[in-house]
Amino acid sequence: SSGINAEWPLRRGGKVNKGPTIEELRQQALDRAKQSMYKESGIIMGKLKRLSCLVANMRRETDIDAEYVRLEIKKLTKRAIQEIYAREEELLEQVDKLVKEANTTLDGQYKQLSNLKTQFNSKEMVCSERLEQEIDHEVLKTPA
Repeated sequence: SSGINAEWPLRRGGKVNKGPTIEELRQQALDRAKQSMYKESGIIMGKLKRLSCLVANMRRETDIDAEYVRLEIKKLTKRAIQEIYAREEELLEQVDKLVKEANTTLDGQYKQLSNLKTQFNSKEMVCSERLEQEIDHEVLKTPA
C-alpha cells in the first residue's frame, strides 16, 4: 500500500479532487460487477427457462408421436386380424363346398355301385336259372 488513506480524496495534478473516494469507487465497481453478474445470471436463467420449455415441448411431441405410433399399430393389428378372419371364412366356405362336392360324388358313385350290384344280381339270377334249366334238360335227356 502506498500509505494513502482510502478516505482521502484522490489527487490529480497536485490539486485536490472533490470526486469520489477510493472506497466509493471500489463500491461503485463492486455494484457494477454485481449488476453485470445479475444481468448475466438473468440471461442465463432466461436461456435455461427457454431450454426447459423446449425440452418439455420435445417431450410432449415425443409422447404424442409415441401415442400416434401406438394407435397406428393398434389399427394395423386390428385390420390384419380382420383380414385373417375374412380369409379364414373364405377358406372354410371353400372347404364346405369341396366337402359337398365330394359327398355328391360319393353319393353318385354309391348309386352307380348299387345299380351295378343290382344288375349283377339280376344277371346272376338269370344265369343260374338258365343253368338249372339246362341241367334239368340234360338230366331228363339221359335215361335213368
